[in-house]
Amino acid sequence: MKRKKLVMLSREKIYKILIGLLIVTTSFGQVVIPAKIIVKEGDNIAGSIITNVYNPVSNELEQVGFAFRMSNLNYGMWYGYGPIHTHASDPALSGIEHYSGIGNNGNFIFSSSYLGNDAVYDQNGLITYKTEQANGFDMGVTTTFHSRPFMIGKDVAYWIAGLNFSRGTSTEERALYTMSDGGLPTPVYHSSGSSVGGFLINSLDFDFYVSDNNEHLIQVLSLNTGSGANDSVIALNGDTILVREGFPSSRQGHEWGHFDFVRVNNNGDYLFSGDTDGPNISDEFIALNGSIVIFEGDVLNGIPLTTFFVKNISINDFGKIVFLINADGIDRLFESDINDVAGHAKLIASEGDTIDINNDGLGDHEIYDFNTDQGVGLDLSEHNYVFTDIDITPLGSTSRLEAIVRFYMDCPELITIKNNAGDINGSVPVYAEADVISASNVISSGANVGYDASTSIHLLSGFEVSDNVLFEARIDGCENLSGPID
Repeated sequence: MKRKKLVMLSREKIYKILIGLLIVTTSFGQVVIPAKIIVKEGDNIAGSIITNVYNPVSNELEQVGFAFRMSNLNYGMWYGYGPIHTHASDPALSGIEHYSGIGNNGNFIFSSSYLGNDAVYDQNGLITYKTEQANGFDMGVTTTFHSRPFMIGKDVAYWIAGLNFSRGTSTEERALYTMSDGGLPTPVYHSSGSSVGGFLINSLDFDFYVSDNNEHLIQVLSLNTGSGANDSVIALNGDTILVREGFPSSRQGHEWGHFDFVRVNNNGDYLFSGDTDGPNISDEFIALNGSIVIFEGDVLNGIPLTTFFVKNISINDFGKIVFLINADGIDRLFESDINDVAGHAKLIASEGDTIDINNDGLGDHEIYDFNTDQGVGLDLSEHNYVFTDIDITPLGSTSRLEAIVRFYMDCPELITIKNNAGDINGSVPVYAEADVISASNVISSGANVGYDASTSIHLLSGFEVSDNVLFEARIDGCENLSGPID
């Protein structure tokens, strides 16, 4: 009787079972993981062929953004389900940095060359470029580079700029800039002009992150402590030292050494990676809120962390964590939560696994490797989607293709989409998935929106749908609403 019921299950129901298990195994022992390819090398976009994709980021509305390159040597920005900008709209632009950011309302930021000068550019056009007067500084102070553009969901942008105090071209200091939509670039702080913990800042590292509510800024800084043995710190909001090189870590017998990647969420939970002062075979770590939770030499989910290093980390506002590590030469992507990072760690995918992209439970592409670029290339959304840049090989082929791929974690219990903060007024498709969705936002004309819940959807006071809107609400589980509504 059980066998007959299994045979009668539809392909859609079988796929629901696979999603619930997340990872399945074929009769040959090959791991098959449900996933979605957002775009891949060779796809036809904007009249040309995609040749490279770079470092995905996501916003609070579950949309993904990234920079890309095309075969006609044009570059652009992807937002949601398609390109929102290409350099064809401004011939003065050339090239593009791998880093970029997106907001909630069609806003974006990237770094390119403008008339041969390093620049930052957003949805309104050129922001500033190398050799221009540095906003917020005395006349004659000019910028020498613009890099690491970043944007939070509130459409506030950040980036690192170089400074020269005599109109020169060499970088004498660095500054962290911020800018709201339609505003002017404003320096947050800069080396030699700001202090943290009573020490002047020597230099700003490129590793920084800002929470979506714009309340928490975390960055690796070098301070003028008088000693190279204890000058590196991780600072919060430019005024609080969280951890400091040369000081005792939470691992007995180890002091903090080098700091790598930093992340912080709306609740102030902070995640970072780096090395202690221990020997090379036991110094790499991931730490949460000042305590080491993953350490080289440990055993994680049955995997010995020997010759181990961290390639990327991410944390969302619901306390979920993902981290990409390499152990014994194999890239592995894990998920966990802040309650017990090591104990709750589960493997999402690793090199050599196959991904199922057409919902039939069978593998379509093999994961060749995970691409990361100095701590970017991996992003965990608020709704537990993991976006990453990987190389894949179609089964039966030897071709290797770069792709932006979305993996799925557990379905979030509750998503609350509030008025104002959750208002949707763009034409880029938006969808939200959870066990329960509670919405009091406004969906304006021209929007394409889908809410998918496994239990219930609550449209509260303040919720409004304007004319000329494509809106759909479903009660059929997290995995079924995976793209724009037809």
